[in-house]
Amino acid sequence: MRSLFASFLLMLASVTGLAPLSAQSGVQDGPTAFDTAIEAAMDTMMADPEAALVFSQEALELAQKQSDDERDQNRATALWLKAESLIGLNRLDEAGDIATEALALVKKAAPGTKLNGDVLRSRGAVRALSGNVQDALTDYQAAHEIYRRAGIKRSQAIALNDLGQIYWEAGDYQRTLKYYEQAVEIYNDDPGFRLGNHNNLGETYKMLERYGDAEREYELAIAAARELGSPLLETRILSNLALVQIEQGKLASAERTTARALSLARSGEAADWRDFVYGVQARLAYERGQNNRAARLLDQTFAGADLSETDLLFREYHALGARVFEEIGQTSKALAHLRAFQRLDGQARDLVSSASSQLLAAEFDYANQNLRIAQLKQGQLERDIQIERERSEFRTMAFVGIAVALSIVLALTLTAFFSIRRSRNEVRAANEELTLVNADLEHALKAKTDFLAMTSHEIRTPLNGILGTAQVLLASRALDDANMKRVKLIQSAGSTMKALVDDLLDVAKMESGEVSIEMSPTSIEALVKDAGYLWADKLREKNVEFASDTSDLPALIETDGGRVRQIIFNLLSNAVKFTREGSISLRAWHDKEAGDVIIEVADTGIGIPAEQQSKIFEAFHQVDNATTREFSGTGLGLSICKNLTAALGGRMELSSEVGKGSTFRVILPAIEVEAPSNKNDERPTSLSECRMGLLEANPMKQAILMGLIEPHAKSMTGLSDAKACIEAIDANAVDHVVLDAGCVGEDEATLADLRELLTHAKAAGVPTTLLFSPKSGLPIEQITQLDHSQLLLKPIAGDALVATLHEYYASETTPKTESDVANAA
Repeated sequence: MRSLFASFLLMLASVTGLAPLSAQSGVQDGPTAFDTAIEAAMDTMMADPEAALVFSQEALELAQKQSDDERDQNRATALWLKAESLIGLNRLDEAGDIATEALALVKKAAPGTKLNGDVLRSRGAVRALSGNVQDALTDYQAAHEIYRRAGIKRSQAIALNDLGQIYWEAGDYQRTLKYYEQAVEIYNDDPGFRLGNHNNLGETYKMLERYGDAEREYELAIAAARELGSPLLETRILSNLALVQIEQGKLASAERTTARALSLARSGEAADWRDFVYGVQARLAYERGQNNRAARLLDQTFAGADLSETDLLFREYHALGARVFEEIGQTSKALAHLRAFQRLDGQARDLVSSASSQLLAAEFDYANQNLRIAQLKQGQLERDIQIERERSEFRTMAFVGIAVALSIVLALTLTAFFSIRRSRNEVRAANEELTLVNADLEHALKAKTDFLAMTSHEIRTPLNGILGTAQVLLASRALDDANMKRVKLIQSAGSTMKALVDDLLDVAKMESGEVSIEMSPTSIEALVKDAGYLWADKLREKNVEFASDTSDLPALIETDGGRVRQIIFNLLSNAVKFTREGSISLRAWHDKEAGDVIIEVADTGIGIPAEQQSKIFEAFHQVDNATTREFSGTGLGLSICKNLTAALGGRMELSSEVGKGSTFRVILPAIEVEAPSNKNDERPTSLSECRMGLLEANPMKQAILMGLIEPHAKSMTGLSDAKACIEAIDANAVDHVVLDAGCVGEDEATLADLRELLTHAKAAGVPTTLLFSPKSGLPIEQITQLDHSQLLLKPIAGDALVATLHEYYASETTPKTESDVANAA
């Protein structure tokens, strides 16, 4: 019945927080042989209690040889660690005797110290594990009082967890919750504590059927497990989280949670918990009415297990097995699981009954003890009255002398009082001034972040207008060469400035915690190919080789495609900027063993010094001023990449050598999902909700059109040919496609390809806007009969194109007729 992390916290408290005696007593001559043995015992306690027992015995023998003023406390320390080692080896009788001997020594040599409290906790643990709840409760309360008086909050919080565990085992979850909540309030600083505290709270809320509170606590415990870098602990808590999500009817959330748990449990230490993950998946399948799948998963849960010998962790899975196998008609299996459940349920009831009865006995003894104390106080009061009468005459006779003495003492006390009050007022004034300065600093930092976000937004609007106008002018044939160069210069400078403003806005959002992540099925392969396609011209201009490769990637994973695209583009931008010659590669592959997708950008550029590699992910950081002057930039790109990667549940790695280049790796969780149906039942109702696809073979024309449409749509995807367009439609990656009728040639095959593409899009429920030039040589009478949603004649102004796309959603029309073509022209 012990909760998931009770033993973990017990051992954690036992082997941390105690320095060797030489450090405690102020000795500065370096570690002694005794100190070395103590440290070795503490270091091996968790992983190898047998070795810790050997080291603690060695420390005990060394303590026997020390001088009288050190011997008793050092012996108590060694005996305490020996008792902890025996607890780890489940030799409880020996551990109890050793802890009692250590307690006798520490009460003599160091009463009221942390060591005193630690020894009491060890003896309380032995008593609790032996079923002696009443005495264990007494030891834990005494230890808590010592820690409280000494102001050791960390140990005080552990003692509160011990007390909560006692009531947990007795089934008193309201009292358990009180102790666990107090523990969190007192100390919750390091990840190990946060993990234990929040998981224990989650377990208690679950037993009280407060599932929303339990879900919140499990999420906090998962964050702590990730900070500790423990896949096993994260897997166990993910299993707990999935169960409370199922209890709340959040079946989709529970499915994602179990998928993550199973991904972690595929290998390494977390593999030992895989059977329990199968059990959670079986519960999820049962709730969805998938009884045959639930049965298969339960067979995996109990594979190779003797159902007559399973422990209490499997109790609820036996109950599930009895229901599932009975419903699918496998009576023998149902009976086997029912018998196992009844056996474990009886054990659980016996444990709760035993603990409850002992707690009641402890509370009864405590009440009797209080009554006895009250009676003793009453007798003492009567004796005090008699003594007071006898002393009355003496006090009268000594009054004058005492009055004189009190006058002197009073004068001295007043002097000290006014001096202390003056000092206290000075300290209070200094604290108030410091509080005001801190408040002003917080306001200044918030004002800076707000100004950054507001200014970036305000600059974006006119800047988009400038870029849109420049793109329209570039598309115009009325400009001469000189004016065309000037407009290109405006567009280039504006694009650079827009990238800077976008980076500043992202940084402002990250500082204020407002980064938005929209998880959806995403093709990493498509993102990598798209990035390589769009950067190809820039790399050819610099005469830098480029290679792109995707290996065995999942078809779709659940992530934010827009954010992944932003990360890839930032990393490629840096690689292009800092590579004068050589090559750049963009690779992506699936690490099936770790359950991750890895995206790698490698270059042969200038490289990053080793001492700077830990700093370049900080906002506004540049390696040096010379680099900034030569290559320009604000130092925001890598900071944004790191924060976005973390928000997606992944991490970034860097390897670099000066003069040889750099390699950045983005490691994301590969949560595979199935492609949604090609038939879209819920279509976007406005252009702003659309994921637009643009089929245009000419990179320059594609960039211009994307610049015109992108500010009005949810997202834009560039498509180089009809095959890529069909793949995007099949993957449900686009909601609307804009394409040029002449993008694949000027012969009869083009018409057939167009007909196939438009028919495919219509069958998938994806609207299409076809741009057609009468000069292309294609027969207009046949073009008008194709299965397009809109037909627009070229040339067409950019604002007219956007307005026509808006009209499509405003009017909810069917495919356009020849009259529509005339109106559009």
